[in-house]
Amino acid sequence: MRTMPNPDAGRISVSLDSMQKVAQTWYNMATSMDGAASKAAALKDISRLEAGPFQYSHQAYINCATYWWTRMCEAHTEFDAIGDTLAAVAATYKREEDEGVHRFKNLY
Repeated sequence: MRTMPNPDAGRISVSLDSMQKVAQTWYNMATSMDGAASKAAALKDISRLEAGPFQYSHQAYINCATYWWTRMCEAHTEFDAIGDTLAAVAATYKREEDEGVHRFKNLY
């Protein structure tokens, strides 16, 4: 039984590696956003304690910190979802490539 080499094998491997690197980059960005959101939440709590009697005049800062904390949490969730999607696409692509190579080998 003779098998034919797949001329696209190199390109497919490079594409899979690229997709996996992009997915990892998205996960890293999500982790960074999560860290930034945690720091913003901590600063908000610290500023509330330090404001003391001036807390009401300091409310604008607290509202701003809350807004940015919320946005960062949302961005973290979106980055996670994109990373999951990219990882799933890479896995599907790899599985389909493996199945295609197996079917191709069975022809010969």
